[in-house]
Amino acid sequence: MSRGASQLVVESCLYENGEDAIVAKDPQSRVDSRGNRFTSIRGRKDHTGPTFEPSDHYSYAAEPLDDLTGIVTKHAGPHARRERAARRIRVALDGTGDVASIGAAVGAAWRSAAPAEIVVAPGTYREIVRIWPGAPAGLVLRGETGVVEDVRLTYDLSAGTEKFYGGDFGATGAATLAVLADDVTLRDLTVENGYDEAAHGGSQAQALRTVGDRILLDGVRLLGNQDTFLAETPSKDHAGRVYVTGSFLEGDVDFIYGRATMVLEDCEISSFDRGEENNGYVCAPSTAGGERGLLFVNCRFTSAAAPGTVHLGRPWHPSSDPEVEPAAVVRDSHLGAHIRTPAWSDMGGWPWQDDFLREYGNTGPGAGPGDAEGRPQLTEQEAANHTRETYLLGADDWAPWA
Repeated sequence: MSRGASQLVVESCLYENGEDAIVAKDPQSRVDSRGNRFTSIRGRKDHTGPTFEPSDHYSYAAEPLDDLTGIVTKHAGPHARRERAARRIRVALDGTGDVASIGAAVGAAWRSAAPAEIVVAPGTYREIVRIWPGAPAGLVLRGETGVVEDVRLTYDLSAGTEKFYGGDFGATGAATLAVLADDVTLRDLTVENGYDEAAHGGSQAQALRTVGDRILLDGVRLLGNQDTFLAETPSKDHAGRVYVTGSFLEGDVDFIYGRATMVLEDCEISSFDRGEENNGYVCAPSTAGGERGLLFVNCRFTSAAAPGTVHLGRPWHPSSDPEVEPAAVVRDSHLGAHIRTPAWSDMGGWPWQDDFLREYGNTGPGAGPGDAEGRPQLTEQEAANHTRETYLLGADDWAPWA
């Protein structure tokens, strides 16, 4: 970042898996960005033009970009001894742990040569955490006591929150926790986006965003309002599987959404009472063509909202993409009276009837008769093809419930 009237040269550098790599903050700030390589960088990569010529002051030769990772890995950091990252890293606010923040533990685990377990002692951790691609497969982040309420990871950014150097965090930048790596498990902890809608107005405000494949959430709480949990993939051409079990998810508008193939089993899905005639939508799948979408099985849909004021979901076509095929199935679940008929709603001009939005074998006051208009059901033959196994096993036989 160049601030004030700083004149900066950034040359032959690698930026990977980050946000706002190079920023010229103020009107007089200048950055000369030369020959840098950006991979999976969201946001700003500023270049304001030439500033000064470093070679006027000393002689140097920039290393080739293709050699840079090996050179830095070999020569940077302490030379007296090799770093040894522990297989188990304890986080505690009182100083009794290996580190005092979840982010520091994730950094240490990312540098480990083997899968690491991060154990978090009870407390409220106010921080933004990113698990970047490249973390050793098998990373576990869990609460120490096994009581989900004992560990709370919280922050309060929204999509519209302004950054101090300009712009806003956007629809995917405000998540309290983002899991961008594959093979990560979250267990026995609470992740919250504490953005105050009453004080600041409604806005997208994610508690959790996942992008990787083979993501397991076991006994977690995800707390927020709009867009609480985004489960996506790196692109439409890449699959991503998520399994959520024994967990609690709350929100009001599209609070479970995205492109990933995701199964939620034995979970409580809690909709806020906004005191309105339309109290929101549970899910908004944006399934890529040929993929599976969202499956809710043996879940409990609860709310204090008035009867018939919450939709199960609606089809999301990002940027009005006609190739998206939103799909969601709610089966063998208990639906509270807050679920309305029709259970699904249009979104952005896309009729819900054109996509695969189905129910099967649901009970409770919100289930409605199986033949009701606006409550399409799976056939018996279809039901056999919409299970956690058919959604998640894949070519690698991933079975996180085993």
